[in-house]
Amino acid sequence: MELDKKLQLYFFDPKKDEEKYSQLFYKLSDQNTYVGYAPLYLLRRHILALSGKLFKYNELKQPIYHVPYFSAVLLANISITGLIELTNCYNPAAPKKDQYDFTGFYEKYFGKNEIQLVGLRLLRNALEHNYFQLFTRVYKNNKNNTKNFYDVIMNHVKLSPPVPHESLKVAFKLEEIPTGLFVKGPELERECLAEKYALVRYKIDPFRFLDKLEVAINVIHKEIKSDTGLSKRFDESVTADNWMKVCL
Repeated sequence: MELDKKLQLYFFDPKKDEEKYSQLFYKLSDQNTYVGYAPLYLLRRHILALSGKLFKYNELKQPIYHVPYFSAVLLANISITGLIELTNCYNPAAPKKDQYDFTGFYEKYFGKNEIQLVGLRLLRNALEHNYFQLFTRVYKNNKNNTKNFYDVIMNHVKLSPPVPHESLKVAFKLEEIPTGLFVKGPELERECLAEKYALVRYKIDPFRFLDKLEVAINVIHKEIKSDTGLSKRFDESVTADNWMKVCL
């Protein structure tokens, strides 16, 4: 499939339903037996649904009063990993552990600094790796990347006098933040000296985060269309043959 056609489908407006996507897919492709859904379209569409942007849960025939935005946040983080590969924040020639520049990505497309990035990444870890709960642990002596998360948080949270905590318990409160931020903190809540850990808490506005992601996606779309190098990478890495083939 030609580059321009793939771009139209990959960044297709998620507010438009699957039928409209299908019509465009058949028009642009030579397929007439199946529809290949671009993964970013499905992710964005499901994020909108899970955050109550496509329909109101309390207006359903059998109302659901709790909007399932936890799931929307988790899908948003899945989409971010894929989006980084389409930007200059991805370096495929680097060692695998250094290919993804999450700090640069969040700074450029979300206006967030390192301590805020750590909060967003740890929220993702909590939902995905800690049984869909709003807390996670970060250990001082850890062989993976969370060791850096420990250092970043400890440098931000002022402890007086300094205590050699072996771990941090990082919790989250998801709520609207009146200042217009969507990440606030972390703030120290409690030190447990006997067990050598400290409890810190971030506040994150999930709906503002999801809105910012949509803005970032539109910026990335424009960058790909205007940057020859990014266009070439997109064309080579995004293969329509592998897109979701879903029967509705």
